[in-house]
Amino acid sequence: MFCPKCGAEIMDGSEYCPQCSEDLTALIKPRENGAAKNIISPSIESGTKATKPTKKALIQRWWVWVIIGVVAAYAATVLNGAWYNPKVQFLIFWREAPDKVVSSALDTVKNQDWTKARTYWGNGSFGGDNATDAGTMEKVVLVVKHLSYEIQSIKMTKDTATVTTKITNTDMRQIVSELFNEALQNAFSNGFSGNSDSDAEMEAIFKRLMERDNNPMVNATVDIQLKLTDGKWVIQPTDKILDAMMGGMYSATSNLGRK
Repeated sequence: MFCPKCGAEIMDGSEYCPQCSEDLTALIKPRENGAAKNIISPSIESGTKATKPTKKALIQRWWVWVIIGVVAAYAATVLNGAWYNPKVQFLIFWREAPDKVVSSALDTVKNQDWTKARTYWGNGSFGGDNATDAGTMEKVVLVVKHLSYEIQSIKMTKDTATVTTKITNTDMRQIVSELFNEALQNAFSNGFSGNSDSDAEMEAIFKRLMERDNNPMVNATVDIQLKLTDGKWVIQPTDKILDAMMGGMYSATSNLGRK
């Protein structure tokens, strides 16, 4: 006999269809001569609505709907441009999103993890070749002590990203200006004694200025560029970004050199 729902050939007397799980018990009627049983389909002969699929049949076909849902979501994602959403990238590729990379990189500076910070910002950053010099690193620590940041926006393409970030730190232009003026005054005052240790005096003045309360703060908004390299987002450091993290110290010292 044949299933009235899907048309599959089944054994006589079967109580349900092994292909579509159609319940056949209510449709099986004994023949008038009492011999073998056959099947009559009300939906075929009388035009009535076929019996609904059983719960078991629906469960057996759940994976079909899962596949359809995944394909539909993928198509919608690509068509709507959500492919370049950091959260979508994380879910699909399990890679750290560009804004998270920038946050991690800035946190290494805030937490004074200099070895890890240089893997993000370059070997020449934050002390560079003088990283083993205690005096140099003490100054760097003072400069980044009040560093904070805010991720404002992110733009992505297939293999590049731009994370716009507002960086806040002590205004080093003000500090450098005061340091220079005070050191110059001390140089004139000690010029006649011959007992001046200018380097030690400069370090003492710098430390005192940096440790005082209520130093002026400065904000700098920078576009941090990243490139997708070997499946990971890698920051492309620039002097402008490093200068922003240092509160404008690099540009301030450069300006003094030109005066």
